[in-house]
Amino acid sequence: MDILHASSIEVNGKALINEAAPKSGKSALALEMIALGAKLIADDRTEFFKKDGVVYARSPENLPIGIEARGIGILRLPTCSFAPVLFFIEICDEFSRTQSSQPQEKMILGKAFEFYQLSVMSSTASTLYLLMQHGKIDSNMSIDGLPKTSRRHYGDKRKKK
Repeated sequence: MDILHASSIEVNGKALINEAAPKSGKSALALEMIALGAKLIADDRTEFFKKDGVVYARSPENLPIGIEARGIGILRLPTCSFAPVLFFIEICDEFSRTQSSQPQEKMILGKAFEFYQLSVMSSTASTLYLLMQHGKIDSNMSIDGLPKTSRRHYGDKRKKK
């Protein structure tokens, strides 16, 4: 078992792990995603365990369930006991030139996972929620679903008067 300084939420039966520095917005992002329909696995610290070759995320035993909303208190939220890990993210203060849409790799319990570095934007929670619900288009595919190499570009076929 490993424990990381990370929040974890469940969407569509899979866990998203937000591993970032203290006060970087892990809880705020989790709250935004929970408002969209996600469930809290753990806030601030996440424990990982492996069963039948699958890595799962769960809350450490002594960690209270909930997220503290500053000025309000600990919120009662929809929760999930554990879920298989889908990918990792890290929220960064600024978007750097080294960040790209191509994920890096994060190893946990001997298994590799996609790892994305993201800058905080107003749409970060929505983007991650939709990614977890529906996935992403293969980078070799165009937006219309045709392979980029075989995509035909059609000119303006309107009749000229």
